[in-house]
This record gives sequence, C-alpha cells and structure tokens, in this order.
Amino acid sequence: MSSPVLFAYNLKKMKNRILIATFASLLFASCTHENKNIAIIRSEADDSIFKEIHLAPYCSMANYFAQSFDEGFIFSGDSTFSWKIDTVECRTIFCHSDAYFWTSIFVTPGDSVSFKTVNKGDYFDVIFEGKNAAHYNYELEKRNAIQLEEPHPTPNIDQYEYKKQLQAYRAEEEKFLEKYKKQNKVTSEFVDYASAEINNKYVLSLYDYVYSNKCKVDVEKFLEGTDIVQNALSHSAIDALLYKYVMCASNSDIEKNFNAIQTEVIPQFRPTLTANLVIWFAKKGDTSYKSALLNVINQIETTSKDSMLLANVKEYKSFYSLTGTALPDSVLNNTRLICYQDNKEITLRQLLKTYENSAIYLDFWASWCGPCRMTNSQSKDNKHELKDKGIVVAYISMDENTEMWKKAAKEDEVVENQYCLLDVNSSPLRNYFKIMSIPHFVLFNKKHEIVLLNAPRPIDCSFFELKAIVEKL
Repeated sequence: MSSPVLFAYNLKKMKNRILIATFASLLFASCTHENKNIAIIRSEADDSIFKEIHLAPYCSMANYFAQSFDEGFIFSGDSTFSWKIDTVECRTIFCHSDAYFWTSIFVTPGDSVSFKTVNKGDYFDVIFEGKNAAHYNYELEKRNAIQLEEPHPTPNIDQYEYKKQLQAYRAEEEKFLEKYKKQNKVTSEFVDYASAEINNKYVLSLYDYVYSNKCKVDVEKFLEGTDIVQNALSHSAIDALLYKYVMCASNSDIEKNFNAIQTEVIPQFRPTLTANLVIWFAKKGDTSYKSALLNVINQIETTSKDSMLLANVKEYKSFYSLTGTALPDSVLNNTRLICYQDNKEITLRQLLKTYENSAIYLDFWASWCGPCRMTNSQSKDNKHELKDKGIVVAYISMDENTEMWKKAAKEDEVVENQYCLLDVNSSPLRNYFKIMSIPHFVLFNKKHEIVLLNAPRPIDCSFFELKAIVEKL
C-alpha cells in the first residue's frame, strides 16, 4: 500500500536504517487477564544475530499523524527480554545487524516463548516455541503458505480488476486462517483480531486507491460492500477509518465527520481519529473551511479531557493560524540556502525578493527521496502549466550532501529556481512548516503570504485540486 506515510520519506528519522518510524503506533484492547502481567521472549543462546532487538509498536498512520504512539523497546546485549503488559498487545519484533528479520506478534500477559532465527540469506525467518507460540508464528506461516502475490495497483490497471485481485488475496488469507485455527491452539481473541485484520487490510487498500485516484473513481460504487470491522487491535481498522472520515473527506465534511467519529467509532479509536481530523485540515491550511474547523476545535477544547487530543489541538490550532500570514523575520533572516546557479549562500528573504510580486509554489525535496524524484519526473508538464499561469515553481532541497543535490537536480532537469537548505535539521523554515516528510509543497500568493501550508502535489488527481486553488489566486 502506498499510503502518504509510507510514500513520503520521513525526515525526523531519515538516518535510522532500522525503520522504527514505520512501526509507530500501539493500540490496546479493553480485555483483561488474570495471568501474571509479564511477557517473556527468549532466543537461542548461540544465536549470533542478537546484537540489538527492537520490540516496536504496530504500524498505524493514524497514530503516527496524531503523535499518540509508543516508541517500543530496544534490547541490547542479551537474548532474553521481558516486559509488563496489562492487556493484549500487537507488536513487531525486528532486528537489523548482519541480516534483517521481522515478524508481527500477538502478545498476551503471561506468555513465555523462545524463538530461533533461520538464515534465508538476506533475511531471517523467526520461529517461536512455547505458550501461545501459534499466535506468534501466524504471520510467518501465512506469508509462506499463500502463493498469490499481494496485489498492488499499477498505473494502468482497471480499478475493478484491482478490486478482484484484492478480493482473491483476501479469500486466500481467510482460507489460511480457517485452516490455521483448526491445526493450532489459538484463542478466540486472536481469531477475532486476525479475521478483522484480513478484512480491514482489504478495505484499507480500497480506500488507499480511492485517495490516490479520486478524480477517476466512482467512489460509492468502488467501495460498495465494504465494512470496517472495528477491532481495537487491528491497525488496519483505524487506518481505514482515517481514510473514511479524514483523508477522503471533502472540505465541507469537517463538522459532519467530527460528529460521526463521536457516534460511529469505538471509544479506543475516537481520540486519535479526532486529533487526525484537526491535524489533517489544519496542516492543509486552507481558509475556505476556517469556520467549520474552528467550531470543531472549540467543541474539543470545551468537552474533551483527553490530554493527547488536547495537546494536538492546541499545537495545530496555532499552526493553522499561520495561513494568510507572511513569514516572520526570524525565518526570513535565519534560513540559509545555497543557490544552484552560482553556489552563493543567501537568506530566505533574498530568495523571496528574487520573485517579488509573483506567487510561489515551493517544492521541498531531496536526492535520496524516491517519491520526490518520481514527482520531478512525472510533473514536468504540470509545472509548465503552473508557470504559464504566473506561478513560480521553486525548489528547496533537504540534502546534506550538496554534490548529490546538484547531481540529482541536473538528472531530473530541475535546475531552474533550485536551492539547497543549509542546517537541515535545525532550519527555522523546516520547523516553521513542520516538515516531517517529503515531498512537501507550500503555496504563497503574490504578496508572499501563505495560501496553503501543505499544498497538493503537482501530479495525478492532486494536480486538479491544485489547479482549482491556483485559479482563485
């Protein structure tokens, strides 16, 4: 799935090859157990791969956006680790040393398992033994058993052919689960979770396709027959709900969807989805829905007692207020850049002065960012169209290696209006716009006031959205 989080390159952790940010969430079930609330995992003593083990929260876009995640645990120098848990958890265990392994695990209080790693060359399989080992081995055995390749949309695939492929893969997963629960000792809780996750992963793939192809899809017909199973442990459930109530919502749906989240969504998901609703529209920075968004924020501030939700609302209410304003002197004067053409160092103030009385579409990218490079390749005609409408397309690279920046800019034929940001990690500009992933785009009007804090991309269906906004400038 090519969701926004997985599609964009994360800047906060771009140097961390272990990819812990990919697993940035944790959802807790409401059930309790009488067992001792400790889970223990051991490796074989002679297993040399154990230099550092990560036990990470399970992946969810929703928790990542709303900053409501647990970073997980890192165990070094030992092959046994234990931790206290009060309810069932879904986590990912992974390691990156001489080779790489990972698997998702379903953990209950009182579990005690051991596992060994089987060398497969570039990666390791992970095999568990002990109490509830079947819960731990499920993902690996499913991957090995299903012969079908998991479907991914290709540029020219028919939408309903893609849906059929997803349905066929879902049927294979369901068939495997039925066989697995007959052959192994698994709890009803685990079966409920696994069944919900199979369904929700299918629904999530459909919503992801709709989000990326909204200008080409009959949404109601394409999503016909889909139902999100709101199992509290299913990370795909909360992400599918994120698409439904937030990412695929129109600007006019903010208040309606806020009310729907409060009445249609299980309590475990409500704070995170509500926070995402505010963050998503605040980060876009469009003033067309200002009244609706502020009404929602006011309701949250006056009725909610959830500290995570209130903290997110406070932060992004302030961020949204930047729309329609000019950049402050602290950002203009202290943001340092290098100009591609003459290799001179300039300030952001000097950059904007170059394009006085012109609207600017600012493209944040980097040579190492695959999605950025793809956007450069696919957006050439669309960017020429913006230029014909009087919009300056200017590039700010987040590269720390200026030679790689120049090489990539030349290869991608984006040397005009090209700049490289100095002091990337501490740059006032990056912090001001909360740029945590790229590509990222900001739109300014002729007075260099912010029109959109997070503008649509200049490709695919997003470009139609961008053009409609540009027409109003």
